[in-house]
Amino acid sequence: MRFLLLLLLLSSLTTSFDTLSSLKQAHIDKKTMTPFEQTEHLLKRHYTNPELRHTHRMPTTRECNAAILHFFSNDDERNNLRRGMSMFKMMKKFALQNVATYSTLMTRSPPEFSLRLWSLLEGDSCNGVRVDLRAVNILMNCYAKLGMADEAERLLFDLEANPRPSLFKGIRSGPDIVTYNTFVKCCIEEGYSERALKAVLRGRERGVESDVETFSSLIATCGRSSNRDPDEAFRIFDSMVNKFGVKPNGIVYCALIDVCRRCRRADLAVKVLRKMIEETKSLSEEDKRQEDSYNSNSNSNSNSNSNSNSNSNSNSNSN
Repeated sequence: MRFLLLLLLLSSLTTSFDTLSSLKQAHIDKKTMTPFEQTEHLLKRHYTNPELRHTHRMPTTRECNAAILHFFSNDDERNNLRRGMSMFKMMKKFALQNVATYSTLMTRSPPEFSLRLWSLLEGDSCNGVRVDLRAVNILMNCYAKLGMADEAERLLFDLEANPRPSLFKGIRSGPDIVTYNTFVKCCIEEGYSERALKAVLRGRERGVESDVETFSSLIATCGRSSNRDPDEAFRIFDSMVNKFGVKPNGIVYCALIDVCRRCRRADLAVKVLRKMIEETKSLSEEDKRQEDSYNSNSNSNSNSNSNSNSNSNSNSNSN
């Protein structure tokens, strides 16, 4: 009998020791966790044990979004996506997701997977999640990567419509320069130069000023269209410089040379190359003149300061 009691006492002591060891290990693990891992760990505990909300706080939406963004900063893309989607699943259970959650996941997911996330976002828009322009621009970029020009154009028309569809009512300003530039990129591979040009002109009517990226993309579409017209590319280039006052950069010249190559006009490509070299020389000379002017001004200022200091010293000595 005494032997049995001794065995029971030993087993209870062993169990207590194991429990204490596991608690101590958990405490050590929590200390070594980053704040993002602690957020993930706390959310998992709430997910597996709903009663925990009475004794432990729930992570905020901002903390969860920051954790997802941190996980995607690592190099392991497959594990990052799995970990991010696991967080997203747990967030949806507690209605913690917002449009920033979707935007973060869509930006770092394959385009096909991003379209599925967009479908979920459309469903969540009925539950108070408001779609913003950043999420729409990410969707437009997915269409560009997948070559879905028709879907991208419909999306652009919806944003330009007045009134807009209910999904986009939270977007007050309408499409911006990023939206139009992304749509033009979407038209490049398909060679829809006319669609791209019309979209840019509509954007200018809405007050969206075109930039150098807009024109470089417009020029690139001319080399992939069915007629492959280099004259159209040069007309866009002239309008950019003379009408809109946008200075071309190396990307614009390279796009123009690529159009000439696709149209098998080596003579025009050589002319563009010479023009680019001349422009580069003039810019370097202008930079040199500005640098010389700056140096001369700084030297004159330093000389005047030294003269004033010497005059003040002489005056003090005479006194």
